[in-house]
Amino acid sequence: MADELTRLKDYPFSINDVEIPFPKSFSDNRGVIENVNQSETGKDIVQLRRVGKREFTYTYRLLSDWIPMFDAWADSETELTVKFYDHGTGEYEEKSMRMRNYSRNLVQHSEDLYGIMGIWDFTFTLIEF
Repeated sequence: MADELTRLKDYPFSINDVEIPFPKSFSDNRGVIENVNQSETGKDIVQLRRVGKREFTYTYRLLSDWIPMFDAWADSETELTVKFYDHGTGEYEEKSMRMRNYSRNLVQHSEDLYGIMGIWDFTFTLIEF
C-alpha cells in the first residue's frame, strides 16, 4: 500500500478540473457487472455485462475550506469528470463517475485552532458510470 501511495503522490487526480491534494488513504477496485441465472438443470449461467468498472475510495485530512466543494459533489446526481493516472496503462484516464458513501468528521480539538473552522477527515467513494 505504501508503494501505491508514493506513486499516487507523483500523479495527482482531479474532479471537474479541480486538482485534489494527496490522500491519507486510497483504494482502487475494479468491479464486474454480471447477471447470474440458473438453468433448469441447476447450472449457473453467467452473463458478463462489463468488467473493469472502476471504484476509488479516498480518505483525506483537510481544512474546512474543502467542505462546500465536497458537499456539493456528494449531493449532486450529475456526473463528475474524474481524471486519474492508471498505473496499468501508464497514462492518464478520464472517467464519468459519481460520489457515494461521503462522510466528514471534525478532528477532535481542531476547532480550537485560530483562523480556521477546524480540520476535517473526508471519506468518499467515486464509482464509474
